[in-house]
Amino acid sequence: IPPLSVFAEVQFSENKAKSKFSTFLFSVSKANLTYYKEEKTGIPTELGAWPVEDINWYIGSEPKRGAPFNLNITFIPKNEEHRTKESPLFGRVMSFNSRELFVKWIAALLVAEHQSDLVPPPSLVRID
Repeated sequence: IPPLSVFAEVQFSENKAKSKFSTFLFSVSKANLTYYKEEKTGIPTELGAWPVEDINWYIGSEPKRGAPFNLNITFIPKNEEHRTKESPLFGRVMSFNSRELFVKWIAALLVAEHQSDLVPPPSLVRID
């Protein structure tokens, strides 16, 4: 499977206290999840990046986050504490306004994480 590159504008919220959803540009490319803020010049500035193999991600978000759409991906860097006084919310949330974009992002994350083989190893497949 060739790598999938996706670049889109999504609603994003950090895991900090009182973090609100704001519009950012996100991309999945070369097995990295990267986010940008578009400057007034129209040129995006990179704000952060996470290697896909260094994050855990799941579909959905905590209801108390108040995501603007119901199509959400939450991701948590593996090397971070999950909840602290400074970061009381669980993970960072990307919220998508269209099902098509949401599905593209899930596909891109799966391909980035499992590059050559999306089938689980035989030890995880149980056939009775």
